[in-house]
Amino acid sequence: MKTVLKCIALATLLATISCSSSLTVRSDYDRQINFSQYRTYSFYTPPVSQQDAVMGSPLMIKRMTKAMEYEMGSRGYKRDDARPDIVVSFSTDAHNIQSVSSSTATPSWPASVSSDNYEENRIIINMSDANSKDMIWQGYTKGQINNSKKDRELLVFEIVNKIMMQYPNRAGYDNMEAIAKKRRRSY
Repeated sequence: MKTVLKCIALATLLATISCSSSLTVRSDYDRQINFSQYRTYSFYTPPVSQQDAVMGSPLMIKRMTKAMEYEMGSRGYKRDDARPDIVVSFSTDAHNIQSVSSSTATPSWPASVSSDNYEENRIIINMSDANSKDMIWQGYTKGQINNSKKDRELLVFEIVNKIMMQYPNRAGYDNMEAIAKKRRRSY
């Protein structure tokens, strides 16, 4: 029964994600790393003062941690705060963006200039090797995050899921090389 509920929740989540196209998702990783060596993880939470006041609040960090626990668990990773292989951290920021657009005059319409101000948010997930402290993977999303959404937990699960779709590895396996080969063939 629990599995069925998780599948329904995941299907709903994926349907919701496909409707939110205003977010850009990117990732990068160290191509020298053999990801098959990683099986466990823990979290590092930077001080709240280094985060955006809204998206980096302790409540949001708690939600991101819960979402990452789900994502890492679904990939076979086990949480081990004593001896992790990977340390996962989050960071957030917000920037005010001004978009300016203009149109040229036509015989029937005057020229115009308009501007639109909006807040662009970023949520960044970093994974570092626990021993070397070197970053091994980073994924982030940027864009207008719907802060008015009532279910913030679902919002965070959507965002973290979107970012983690860029992380193809499972615990003990290295899928990065196969993806790199596929990308090289497509160029």
